[in-house]
Amino acid sequence: MANTHGGPTFISSYRVTVPARVTGRSARRNQFAKLKDAKRWAENAMEGWQQRGRAFFSMDDTEWFEFSARLPKLRERGIGVGEALDNALRTLNPKLRNLTLRDVVGELVGLRAPWLMAGDLRERWGNLRLGENISCVARSAE
Repeated sequence: MANTHGGPTFISSYRVTVPARVTGRSARRNQFAKLKDAKRWAENAMEGWQQRGRAFFSMDDTEWFEFSARLPKLRERGIGVGEALDNALRTLNPKLRNLTLRDVVGELVGLRAPWLMAGDLRERWGNLRLGENISCVARSAE
């Protein structure tokens, strides 16, 4: 592509366009002074889109629908998929799957015993949500 401005022609450049039908969004364009740089960018862009396609088709329908149904909820809260997965892997400890309800209740009672002795169990218990108590028990069981 020849760069012209007001009549005179300047140094040639190379424009690479990845069409919208490939990206699934708007077209991606970039301009380069050297042909080798343009080719490298185009190859990297195509490889990236091919990797996305392979990742998409590696999921079965159930996984895809499960993911797509929850993605808007993550976006509403400003949480990325990676962050959500890291948090889930950190907190959903497979060691804890062997705990029985009796173990969890025992831990919970043990954690609340000092409050009972101090006489303010009802006041403190009323200010906590169940999810916080369970995660507290789960962390202490590790």
